[in-house]
Amino acid sequence: MALDIYCGSLGRYYAHNWCNIEEQKTKGKEPGIEGERMTELCNLPISAEETGEVVLQWKEYITGQIQAHHNCPVDWAEDLNGDYATDRLSWENFGALIIWALHVEMGRKAPLHRLGEDWDWTKEPVYRKYVDEKDYKPHYSAIITGPQLSLPVDVPFTFTAQCPSGKVIPMASSLRQHEQLLELNEACWKATPEEILSWKETYKDASILEERAKQAYSVYYALSNFCMEHNVPMMLVF
Repeated sequence: MALDIYCGSLGRYYAHNWCNIEEQKTKGKEPGIEGERMTELCNLPISAEETGEVVLQWKEYITGQIQAHHNCPVDWAEDLNGDYATDRLSWENFGALIIWALHVEMGRKAPLHRLGEDWDWTKEPVYRKYVDEKDYKPHYSAIITGPQLSLPVDVPFTFTAQCPSGKVIPMASSLRQHEQLLELNEACWKATPEEILSWKETYKDASILEERAKQAYSVYYALSNFCMEHNVPMMLVF
């Protein structure tokens, strides 16, 4: 199963007014928002406009949740037809970036051998250390925790909260995520933007941990830049 990453307004996401990169090959990028459709927000078909209203109500809720712990503005663009970006990662490469970041912050040497087809990144020793040590606070927290929703808010911590559909999911600041991505590059590779963007295709079929991490990093880097430019959230879709 692939992991899609969506960057754009949450109203557009929940109204299903977007297409992943595979769907875009046949449907294009603009599916349209006419009529009513089922969403994760309720058990009845609703219009895109009603979906947008539900998201705005949730935005008031999450503002209160965040500001109860950290005094900062909570605002981002909510436009049902605003620009969005999306890409797709394999779960293995998504995990490779997390494992690589853990090796870096723990000061451990990453393995150089090829990873088999049955590689399970959740069984890697550094990941088990992170999971099993309850007091462990990762430095690259907005990467390692794999937040399902990253919001453009200036908070220094990761957290869990209800998303618009009512599910409780891990969240983070997309601002901190962007900073940590840049810091990770500076610590490991000192690559130029052009080099980073080339990794998406160069290492698409890689089997070495660092190369898989670079491929995922390239995808995240491009989408994180989009989020910064357009002031929109990032959602992991699976």
